[in-house]
Amino acid sequence: MYTSTISDQTDRTGTLVCYDGAGLLAGIPSRNNIVAEFDNGITTIFQQSLSGKQPIHFMPTDGNGTYLFRLSVDNYNPISEDDYNNPLFSSALTRDRTLILTWNIETYSSRKTGEMPNAKYDEDRVFMICMTVHWKDDPEPLKQICLVDVETAPEPSWITIVCGSQTDLLKAFALCWKLLAPDIHIGFNDSQYDWWFIIEKANKLGVLEWMFNHMSFKPSSLEKIIKWEYRYNMIKVNDRKFHSKNLKIPGCVAIDVRPCFMGIYSKAEKSSLAFYLNECELESKMDMPIHRMNKYYERALKKPDYM
Repeated sequence: MYTSTISDQTDRTGTLVCYDGAGLLAGIPSRNNIVAEFDNGITTIFQQSLSGKQPIHFMPTDGNGTYLFRLSVDNYNPISEDDYNNPLFSSALTRDRTLILTWNIETYSSRKTGEMPNAKYDEDRVFMICMTVHWKDDPEPLKQICLVDVETAPEPSWITIVCGSQTDLLKAFALCWKLLAPDIHIGFNDSQYDWWFIIEKANKLGVLEWMFNHMSFKPSSLEKIIKWEYRYNMIKVNDRKFHSKNLKIPGCVAIDVRPCFMGIYSKAEKSSLAFYLNECELESKMDMPIHRMNKYYERALKKPDYM
């Protein structure tokens, strides 16, 4: 396992990490690291408050624990004018520290059927998982992470993790989740494809229990994970049934935005991400046919760094 940094002419950097499935995952910041990096100067203010022996008001940044506080109503006091002017207070009140993780997977099939890859087949695999991490209500990503199973050059401003195999890629995904500890994770149609593919393939490869017990602060057995944590839901969207499945990670809320958009654009004939981005006048994406995606991946297998 090694880490290298490659710079481009725009002075942005792309970080390349290789992961072989053993030990810790290098190059990925923890949630606390992210909070410290993007604290808007709170660390400096904190140090100044310490040196001036001023009262310090703490707020938790690690969401991996469950706490019960019992307070008497006599302990509630109004905030003074000085507290409102305290930079520690104003920063905490003006920014929601809810951490959002968005994700998407890319899959490949060597069966040449033209259909979406299916996790139950050995010939079908997930070869890429991309994630971005944001503060709630802030579209600017704090970190961007790309996991791949084939050697590739790092993308500027992204952390690229090259994994030795599909199994290593799945394990790296679980370790990223453990480090980031998101409060909410968001995907587009991930409850109908991405989660299903990841869980079914991880179970088939024998790493589902390992993954869940690294992603969750509450360990469980494989049998209980499949029975209680691999959740099925059915909701009605515009008088149609929307069936979904996702892995329930304690402390994290799952949101699939596709049924949300289907409800908003109830009369639309399409329900692709590209369509909704265009409707919202946002930067669009290319809807790449499966056969073309497969061709790019096959070229990358033959010629590393092609991707």
